Amino acid sequence: MSKNRLILLPIAAVLILMVGVASGEWFLHVHLQALDKECVENLRCIDAAKMQWALENVATSKVDGRWVTVFDAAYSNAVPTEKDIVNYNSRNQNPMPRCPRGGTYVVGRVADPPTCSFPGRGLP
Repeated sequence: MSKNRLILLPIAAVLILMVGVASGEWFLHVHLQALDKECVENLRCIDAAKMQWALENVATSKVDGRWVTVFDAAYSNAVPTEKDIVNYNSRNQNPMPRCPRGGTYVVGRVADPPTCSFPGRGLP
């Protein structure tokens, strides 16, 4: 082997190693972003299911023989359980969706958006 090849071989090996490490970090970053987006989508589904539950179970009452929607303190302070809203889940997931990063979802009051215990997660 010539001297030029002996010099270029370690340089090429280091460059290939650097590209491999950088692409690995990039793929990890993309994967974590996808998990974050899935978490937010799960929160949106829980929020929609919670609102649907509230409309059907809390926010309607019969006035003069017809059903009307009532938006008051009873509506916004109602707190459904996971069992209450699992049938309203738009993804038809039974049981409730789980955080892909290992957090836990808190359904909360109808007036409040659901939350995730994983840091930095929540509905915008």
